[in-house]
Amino acid sequence: MILVTLLSAGLLADAASADTKGDLAAAEQRVTDALAEADAAVAQLNEAESKLATTEEEIGTAQQKLERMQAEQAELAKVARLRALTAYKGGSFDLDDIFGINTDVMDQARRNTLLDSVNARGNEAIARLTQLTDELHVREKELNKRREQEADERDDLQEKRAKTQRTVDKAEATVQQLKKKLEEEKRVAEFQAALARAAAKARARARQNTGGGGSFGGNAGTIIVSGDWVCPVQGGVSFRNDWGEPRSGGRRHKGTDMFAAIGTPVVAVVGGSVFYQDEGTGGKSAYVNGSDGNTYYYTHLNDYVGGGRNVSGGELIGHVGNTGNAAGGASHLHFEIRPGGPNGAQINPYPTLAAHC
Repeated sequence: MILVTLLSAGLLADAASADTKGDLAAAEQRVTDALAEADAAVAQLNEAESKLATTEEEIGTAQQKLERMQAEQAELAKVARLRALTAYKGGSFDLDDIFGINTDVMDQARRNTLLDSVNARGNEAIARLTQLTDELHVREKELNKRREQEADERDDLQEKRAKTQRTVDKAEATVQQLKKKLEEEKRVAEFQAALARAAAKARARARQNTGGGGSFGGNAGTIIVSGDWVCPVQGGVSFRNDWGEPRSGGRRHKGTDMFAAIGTPVVAVVGGSVFYQDEGTGGKSAYVNGSDGNTYYYTHLNDYVGGGRNVSGGELIGHVGNTGNAAGGASHLHFEIRPGGPNGAQINPYPTLAAHC
């Protein structure tokens, strides 16, 4: 009887353990799916932002060319009008008005030479004016079409921003459900491992679907593997290799945008010191001067935690937000790595983030 009871207890324990493992695997899969969905939304958002920035750049170039052509057209029109006045040498017109000179001091031979010169130049000007006017009509139609395209792309970008925010919020909620379940069971280490596995699977799926992401990613960067390096965003986070992609104002992206629900914890990636700075473009920003010799730049933060101080790797310094020029868009952390200090040239942080997040 005792043996049967012990065997039964063992079987029940094994069954409970199996159920627990099954529950954890199912929860982990839900996290993987949620992160993968968020990654896909982020990829679409990055593509829309790059497309709009490229269109804006093309519109700016076309506008400048159009203005140069319009200026040339105005000059040619002046010459063409002068040509019309000089079409007949015997015609009556006032050279004082045309050339701003006193004709009383000019003899007839000099007048005829000058008029012949104006005639020749006028013929060339009229031919070029006709060609230029036709070309201007084509350019203006193209520019108007581009502007309509830009308006459509802006609408599309707004939709994608809203979709991205919804999907990253959903991913974070799914992560928090798993975390709460395992925290209740005092299995915090298991949560970290499950989240890491889920994130790795989601990243692998994203690479498979997009070829690794980032069609502009020259500057491959290096993977920083110092012992205490940790992911800057502690929670459900989605990102891709968006290094070098076009941004508004003719800029190129010099970091990685890490999308997460607003208020998601942001931590120092390594030990060192941190200082904070409010900036126009970035909004609330933090600089972690790492003990490894690199400066890590965080921007669009929702808030600051504490003041300037020495920090350890993994110490809370703020939360994900959308301040600065990210206002109105999906909440995210713009993250940079600057070897050599705050003013150092950025390197692509994506390989390091992909290895640690």
